[in-house]
Amino acid sequence: MTIFMGLKTQDRMQKIVNGQRSTVNRLWTVVCGLLTKIGFCAVLLTFIFCGSGHAATAAGAARKGERLYEKGRYDEALEKYDEALSKKPDDPVLEYNKGAVLYKK
Repeated sequence: MTIFMGLKTQDRMQKIVNGQRSTVNRLWTVVCGLLTKIGFCAVLLTFIFCGSGHAATAAGAARKGERLYEKGRYDEALEKYDEALSKKPDDPVLEYNKGAVLYKK
């Protein structure tokens, strides 16, 4: 390709390529700086948990139910599993764990 191009054409093309690279580098630097300033973890967690508020609450109630079950506090564990099932009614694991509590009770 360089055989058929004049020196001026090659110089122009090189300036264009270098200009595009420096623009991308500047943009990347700005984006990284912004993410660092506002906290990348905070942004990531916001996107991850934005639509899963009910699932997180159900999981928390289920964990509390598991701890109560292990301590032999079956009535309280049953309440926590009912709370979790009210938020995630079709979760088979929650239903199984509730059944285990009822069996022990």
